[in-house]
Amino acid sequence: MLCTYAHILCSIAPTLHHTRIYLEIAIISVAIGPSGPNDIYLLHLHSFLAQHDAASHHSPSLTSSSSAATPTPTTTKKHASSSSSSEGDHSGDTNTGELAAMVKLLQSEYRPYFLFGAGSNEHGQLLLPGSASGGGVVEDNAEAESEIMTTEVDELTELLLVAPRAGGGNDETANDTDLSSAGDVDADPHSLHAGGGHSALLTRGGDLYLWGWNDAGQLGRCGASSSTTSTKSSGLDPVHPLSNVRVATVDLGHAHTLVVEKGTGRLFGFGENGRGRVDGFASAVGSSATANKPPQQQQHALQTPLGLSKEHFVDVAAGLFHSAGVTQRGELVTWGCGRFGQCLVPTQVQNATTQDGLVGSSTAAASSSLSTVGRWHPADGSKLVQVACGRRHTVALDEHGRVWTLGDNKYGQLGRRRRSEDATNTPANAEPQLVEGPLGKVNSRCFAIRSGWSHILALVRSDNDSGGGGGAMLYGWGRNDKGQLGVISTQSHVPVPQILKPTSNAIGSGERLISIQSACCGAESSHVLDVDGNLHSAGWNEHGNLAIGVDGGSGRRDCCLSWTIASGVRVVGPPSSKAERKLFAAGGAHLITMVT
Repeated sequence: MLCTYAHILCSIAPTLHHTRIYLEIAIISVAIGPSGPNDIYLLHLHSFLAQHDAASHHSPSLTSSSSAATPTPTTTKKHASSSSSSEGDHSGDTNTGELAAMVKLLQSEYRPYFLFGAGSNEHGQLLLPGSASGGGVVEDNAEAESEIMTTEVDELTELLLVAPRAGGGNDETANDTDLSSAGDVDADPHSLHAGGGHSALLTRGGDLYLWGWNDAGQLGRCGASSSTTSTKSSGLDPVHPLSNVRVATVDLGHAHTLVVEKGTGRLFGFGENGRGRVDGFASAVGSSATANKPPQQQQHALQTPLGLSKEHFVDVAAGLFHSAGVTQRGELVTWGCGRFGQCLVPTQVQNATTQDGLVGSSTAAASSSLSTVGRWHPADGSKLVQVACGRRHTVALDEHGRVWTLGDNKYGQLGRRRRSEDATNTPANAEPQLVEGPLGKVNSRCFAIRSGWSHILALVRSDNDSGGGGGAMLYGWGRNDKGQLGVISTQSHVPVPQILKPTSNAIGSGERLISIQSACCGAESSHVLDVDGNLHSAGWNEHGNLAIGVDGGSGRRDCCLSWTIASGVRVVGPPSSKAERKLFAAGGAHLITMVT
């Protein structure tokens, strides 16, 4: 990602409106070379050309009748404006001027974040051109038409997220809660997130930037883009933070988003609300619940699920049709669709008020009949600390490292061999149970759980790792017919947790065990990051979302049954930074990553 101004200027033809140019402009705005900041030469050159141009308009020797009859030198033409003076005030070289202006904009009002991604860009979730969802750059000329169909990418490619700096950008859409973020540290990325067709970056200061699919308001705003006319005319399409709330943690579902407010622990949801996955209301056809639900066009508005306005949450999870959270007291809370037992039995709503989203309900009893909100905690008083949601199941981790599951067990995603009651798991008998094996026992050393639609990964501290980055053990179970677990097997699923031993296929390294640092799940894929910062993937790859490239003669592999290292551009930190921590997230059919 290193470049020079000379390289960029030579690559501009015929205009600046090209995706790669914006990326390189962003690099110039932050990079520092051996002789100093990369923007120095550009800004000095622009200043010189502007002064020279201004002087030429007042110099008799350049404006005499004799000079007018003389052909203009090539150098003069090169630095002349491409537009007539009647179309605006242009000074110096047009391209240099535009470059300098955009560099200054990125250094004063907007902040560039350098990401990498692969897979589907159908909804703009990769920030690539060609989507009305916004969040990257605006292509407005004929030359850019060839990029407009960038709907899928098979290997890691560079992405650019542009966000307003505190106090800059568009004040109307900026986060107006505690606008004075504490400098650059608060602006540093904390985590990446990916949903069905939308993506997010959460900063240390609690700013949440969402982009991509917004048909159901899952970005927390109306319309497809957060951009303003003024910034679009400059070619930049900035993403503004979620309004009115600083975020502590977030999770993206297929078409809805859940956030926990920083400082208060209050939970908010927005986006597709079918079956009560956002507000906690039941959605039985013909019931009075319909009157209590917000109109479709208002689904972007933040809502707290029924009866939960006073709860403090520490973790949240958004699934396909249901949601879950863990409270500060260590209690599991679920709401939304519970058809397959993925939600707890709804509990009595106490002291329900209009603050909880009730509209026109006069009693708590009436609201209880509409509620899908259920609560549970282990009988031994243990606290739950994490939760994850799949398509039809929920998985939770307690403080002792035990893993609990509930819901559908068709593909073994509950981590225990199927019993007769599992085949007919309904809300009437939905209650979490421990998985089989070591992960169902105290002191399992499990510290993280991840879930795809029908498979689960669990990270366990190894005997030689005390949390200092020496590598972790990886357990997996559930669906594996597309290689979701990276296990080559005749079985379509793995019914109980088993240790996965991903091996590297990196060229020149031979087959060796991967020392795992972290892991995540896509809808039907798995991804692990090794201690050397390499990304390895397995599973469903229909849209190129594994970032493993294509095979020469056979093209893209729809599935990858074994762990394969990512291909494409090298994932590095911002230019001239000392960033070392790698973030990554996988969604329905896309993958994003960055170094911070």
